[in-house]
Amino acid sequence: MPIILFKTTIVWLILLLAYFILLSREKAPHWNRVFLWLALISGITIPFIENPFLSVQTVTQAITPANNLTAENPASTAAATNKEHSAWDWHTLLSYLWFAGAAFQAFLLLSNAGQLYFLKKFSRKNLHPIATFYSNKNTPAAFSFGKLIYLPEADYAEQDLRLILQHEQQHAQHKHWIDNLLLELLQIIFWFHPLFYSFKKQIKLVHEYEVDQTIDVTDQYDYAKLLLMQSSKSYTDKLIHTFNFSPLKKRITMMTNTKKVSTWKYLLTLPAIALCFGLMSASPGSDQRVRNGNITTFRGNSIEWLPGTIDTIEIIDPVTGGTLIQTVHNTDQIIKVNGHKVTKGGKYDMGKYNTVTPELAEIKKNIEQALLKNKSRMPANVAEISIQDLVIDKHLNVYYYDVFTSGKDINDINASGLNKVAEVNKIVDELLNNKKLINPRNKKLDKDYYTIMTDVHFSPAESQAQNKNPEDAKKINGSIQIQD
Repeated sequence: MPIILFKTTIVWLILLLAYFILLSREKAPHWNRVFLWLALISGITIPFIENPFLSVQTVTQAITPANNLTAENPASTAAATNKEHSAWDWHTLLSYLWFAGAAFQAFLLLSNAGQLYFLKKFSRKNLHPIATFYSNKNTPAAFSFGKLIYLPEADYAEQDLRLILQHEQQHAQHKHWIDNLLLELLQIIFWFHPLFYSFKKQIKLVHEYEVDQTIDVTDQYDYAKLLLMQSSKSYTDKLIHTFNFSPLKKRITMMTNTKKVSTWKYLLTLPAIALCFGLMSASPGSDQRVRNGNITTFRGNSIEWLPGTIDTIEIIDPVTGGTLIQTVHNTDQIIKVNGHKVTKGGKYDMGKYNTVTPELAEIKKNIEQALLKNKSRMPANVAEISIQDLVIDKHLNVYYYDVFTSGKDINDINASGLNKVAEVNKIVDELLNNKKLINPRNKKLDKDYYTIMTDVHFSPAESQAQNKNPEDAKKINGSIQIQD
């Protein structure tokens, strides 16, 4: 998320600079309004759009061990792990702060909507040839929302009333209230971002330019004088348009501007948009599992591991009756995905993997059945497929998994976790991402993220086939490997 936010900021900054340098003084408020919305939406969407012109280079999985796991230093490993987990979780703190700000913004929006409702309810309805309006002594300045126009209770000269009603009516005709509503909804998300408020201010100013431009030339003097008279009054509701929206100097300057619009300046903004897309769009997700320390990157997801530990156990030799010291390796465990906690979905008990919930058991069974049904699509010498460290969320979206295969002349169990049989990788990926296949009853999980494991044997005879390098099956310096 920090990377996405950084990219959004860069896109907004580039496009705002392009607007202020090229377009802000152009008397084309309609096109300026279009550009500002295009720029605002571009900053939100470009970081998520995959750039088709970028290619991901296939690389060998790189591993930088976070700890040198040996029987001599298990204490240092545990100390490092405890230190990591005792650190303050800034990600969680920032999430709570954002949520609090978003909730406050939503409250303000609902409060303003309620004020508008009660204002209409307790205002007097007035009929006028130009437009119907509502007046109330608690309304400090003329404003509108949609087709509803509100004015203070005052004695207006006929010319002034006509100009005010024409102004507010133009806001309704240009559907500016839709822009305002969308801006307030976006502010719930981007309440913390200063550049968002710059966009909001400029869009509201362009609204006024767009309306001011409709004033007849013969009325411009009286209209400007009326703006100055109303400048001391204000209304703070965020959903509405006020007649006296500042800055007045810019509005009057733009209204009296007779300079021809420079079309070429709008064309110059296209390279700026292209630059933003080229620099800040998403790279295609890599299918390689690239591990550095305790972090593995897979298809844009960040997977955090808890390093495995090394223990020793005493075993009685049944033949000699002597005591043997056996090294036991506990494998690495996934603890976070993209900064969010991952819950273990099962554990091994006497060699059997049991899931912690019935829903996970059903999903595991569906995956196994899908693999068995697709045996004919796989290489004939594949006897067993094991899917390990499968990370899914409550909606069954897949974030990470490792595939291992074994069979005749096959053994790809290695430290990097890469399956060497490309056909199997493709089939497994297709099945795991088919939610209707692995979760036909649309079960919802009780935790945000789970990690589970599963494996299938295609036939007893094939499962017992000799591997090309059977000694590779125990890659990590000992004879026992435990996955709990």
